Amino acid sequence: MPITPARIPTVDAEGLVKKGVASYTPVITGVEQLTKKIADLETTVGTLKSDIDTLKTEISRVSGSIGGASSMSMLAVVLSLVAIAISLYSLKKKS
Repeated sequence: MPITPARIPTVDAEGLVKKGVASYTPVITGVEQLTKKIADLETTVGTLKSDIDTLKTEISRVSGSIGGASSMSMLAVVLSLVAIAISLYSLKKKS
């Protein structure tokens, strides 16, 4: 059953406050909904953290693949240059 604030005469309010059955501070309603929303947010944040960790792993893997491909490209260029140099040397030697 939800608690609802009410207006009562000042004398009655002060008497109820002195007895400890009332308060001057406003009543917070909807605590159950807030608790559920916070639990849902915790779950969502946990899922996001897991997804971010997975993404970091995938990015590292792709970065490693790109680094390997770059090394292979450089090796291909060097081998091509060596082949060109050998071809030129062979042509020059025949002349």
